[in-house]
Amino acid sequence: MYSTRLCLCGLMRFLRLDRIWLPLLGLTLAHAADSSSSKSFHVAADEAERSLKVFSEQSGCGVIFVTDSVKGLRTNPVKGNFTPSEALDILLHNTGLVSSSDAATGAFAVRRADPDEPKNV
Repeated sequence: MYSTRLCLCGLMRFLRLDRIWLPLLGLTLAHAADSSSSKSFHVAADEAERSLKVFSEQSGCGVIFVTDSVKGLRTNPVKGNFTPSEALDILLHNTGLVSSSDAATGAFAVRRADPDEPKNV
């Protein structure tokens, strides 16, 4: 895991992706298989950047987002037992943010919704 962290951090610096936050917790296939099981969540309503990081830690899944795209947005609280996907839907409900997941890694990508697309409602 340590060498993977160094490799990804170096790649992010090389590609100048310093404005993207990429937790490395869920980037393994082991987490992908575990992403459908319920987990206990206790994520407070907060600034999106902060609550997405807490969600990532509690779910064990990676979350990728551009910091500027979530700036100034607040998320909903999530308390209880949910799958990571359910918990993220609750977290993002009516925030203007949407998520997608990568079935292979279990990681999520979060971004601002386009005005014409359905949101996490």
